[in-house]
Amino acid sequence: MEQPQALRELTSVIREALKVDQPGEHVVIAKVRAAQDSDPEYDLHLGVLFNSLDEIEKRIIRIREAGLNDPDCADGSRSF
Repeated sequence: MEQPQALRELTSVIREALKVDQPGEHVVIAKVRAAQDSDPEYDLHLGVLFNSLDEIEKRIIRIREAGLNDPDCADGSRSF
């Protein structure tokens, strides 16, 4: 699933307003890049886009069940 159009437009407007990768780029961009260079996990996040809440719930249940039934998880050394 693609990112919704309104969010793509928002990202474009933000990049344009801050002049990202353009002459006159806002100083905050350099600060964020420096922070990311010194700590690669500075703003680490994972984004996953699903079509519905129902789809997310089904996937979480499948992952949870897989963890409960996985012999490698039987000793409690892993958690989900």
